[in-house]
Amino acid sequence: MYRKIVLILMATTLMACDGGDSKAQSCDKPVTSSWEGTNVALDLDLSGFELNQTDTVIFTLGSGEECTAIGQIEGDNCSGTFIINSSQYTGGGSGDPGCSDLIGTDRYTIEDSEMKVCDSADDTACNFYE
Repeated sequence: MYRKIVLILMATTLMACDGGDSKAQSCDKPVTSSWEGTNVALDLDLSGFELNQTDTVIFTLGSGEECTAIGQIEGDNCSGTFIINSSQYTGGGSGDPGCSDLIGTDRYTIEDSEMKVCDSADDTACNFYE
């Protein structure tokens, strides 16, 4: 009987604390959503991505240029890494804005419904999305 009460108390405590993962509580919008740049003219539609799998995504810049990229999101819905392996201009706007510049690795964190994406090599080179 004593063992059963202890197990119930432990389970209740873990559920009340959400397992101690406070980061999950502050992430209101999953990374696999559509995002609008707030400090950059770049919108991201990541709704077709599956976490930890290679997928194709289209980046749309403010002037209508589109870059089609192949990469993956490693991590969870609140933080992780974007890895873009290839990116090419696929139309719109006035020509290629430099789609190949998207190739690389970036880190993301989401708090509430804002996503911060920073270059893995430079913590000061960040873009924000909502």
